[in-house]
Formats: sequence, structure tokens, C-alpha cells
Amino acid sequence: MARAGKTWRGFFELGEEHTGGVVDEKEGYYFGAESSNNDDCPLHGPNLFPSASDGFSPDLAREFRTVITEYMSAMTTLSHTVLAAIAGSLGLDEALFGKQFLEPTTVFSAFHYPPHDEEKHPGSFAVGEHTDYGYIIILKQDQPGLQVRSPDGKRWVSAPPIPNTFVVNLGDALQHNTGSLLRATPHRVATRHGATGGRYSFPFFFDPSFNARLDSVVPYMSPELQKEAAKCQAAAASRRKWDGKGVEHIGKGTYGDYLMAKLSTVFPKLIAGTQRARL
Repeated sequence: MARAGKTWRGFFELGEEHTGGVVDEKEGYYFGAESSNNDDCPLHGPNLFPSASDGFSPDLAREFRTVITEYMSAMTTLSHTVLAAIAGSLGLDEALFGKQFLEPTTVFSAFHYPPHDEEKHPGSFAVGEHTDYGYIIILKQDQPGLQVRSPDGKRWVSAPPIPNTFVVNLGDALQHNTGSLLRATPHRVATRHGATGGRYSFPFFFDPSFNARLDSVVPYMSPELQKEAAKCQAAAASRRKWDGKGVEHIGKGTYGDYLMAKLSTVFPKLIAGTQRARL
């Protein structure tokens, strides 16, 4: 990923990513919407696809690129469908969200979780408790490991893979913009004690445009839903999340500013290098 600079694309090694200040026991690959090197916006630019210079055969490198780009295109279409369903559930026109998604921020990740290594990562989780920062996450997974907080917050519930299905998760920005009527679910990936092989997961993140402002849609809801949102916001404010914060801290800046602040806690070394490069 260091080779990709501001685009934040490519491979990261085991131990390079952090959640809640704790090292994640996973490695993986990040992809985004393809654009040129001339795009100065952070998180925008070309992907780092494997090539013949990395030891891949030309046919395998071509197939890899084709599969990834086709999958991301299909997931983007599916995400727009999910967003339309969310808008409908709130009695809203999808266009109210649409202005925030003129050029959606899309990230696709391929994660590998090896068996737990107590010597190298004592007391570590595969991924610690967190909520996702954006709007919609569509996840494909091959083995159990994902756990979500129960609605009362008192226990962890397994979310094992079901054949031919995705897990759909909601993020903090969506909770913020809907007045907490829709809640971001805290989740984690359990430590893989005694595992004999790797676990793979493939989350697709579908979020507002980088320069979109995070505007609430509550004023456009029915009076009944506005009252319900007020109750939900009060309840959410009394329920501190995994990081000790609620979603009210998001404010009304751009999604890009909010996202970069979030990512600085995930890849502290990489974000520091990106900031130095921009200076």
C-alpha cells in the first residue's frame, strides 16, 4: 500500500492494520474505483493490480483484474438498490440520498485471516470491536468468525455464512444522517484459536462522494418518524460505542474529511506518510 501513496490501494501485511489501537490479525488487499494518477483527491487513482513483474502469468494477472472490476461493478449496482430500499423504508425519495452519491466512494477489500499466533499477537483479535464508518457494507465470507453485538448490547451473536447470501451492515455515517433511526451495528471477528487454515472475507464499502456534505435526511421524514428519530438520538447518546463516542461527533463537514480522520486510526503509519507527501 505504501507504493500507492494517497490512493490507499494494494496489499497490506499481517499486523499493519489496527482497530481500536489493537493490531488486527489479518492481511489483505484494497481496491477502489479506477481513475488516473492525475486525480489529486485522496483515495482516488489507479489500483495496484498484480502484474507479470510481480511474478504473475499474464493470463492470471488479466483474469484477476477482470474478476475484481466486474465484482465491484456488480456490488455498486446492488448497493444502489439497497440504498433505494433504505430510502423507501424511511418514506423518502432516493434522490435525497442521491446528491450525496454522485460519485460514490467505493472500496472493495479481500481479507485473509490466518490461524491465531499467540506468540506474535498475544491477546489479539482477528479484528476487534468496531462499527464501520460509512453507509453500506456488503460482505461475502467463507467461514464463521464474524460476531455482532445483540441489540441490548449485552452479548455477542455469531453471524455465520449462509450459502448464496451476503451480510449487509450499516455504518456510522448512515446512522448520523438518519437521526439514529438506522443504527450501525458493533461487530468483530473472533480470534482464530486452534484454526488449521485461513478464513477469507470480502467486504464492499459503499459510501457518499468524497466531497459530499453529511447532511441529515430527518427534516424530510414524516412528523411521526421525526419524533421517533428524536427518541433514537437520545437513546444513542446515552449508549457510548466501542470507542467511547457516539455518531454526533461526525458533524456536517465533507465525507472525505471525516473518512480520512477515521482512516488515520486504522493505518497510522500510512496516513502519516500521506500527509507528509501532501505537504
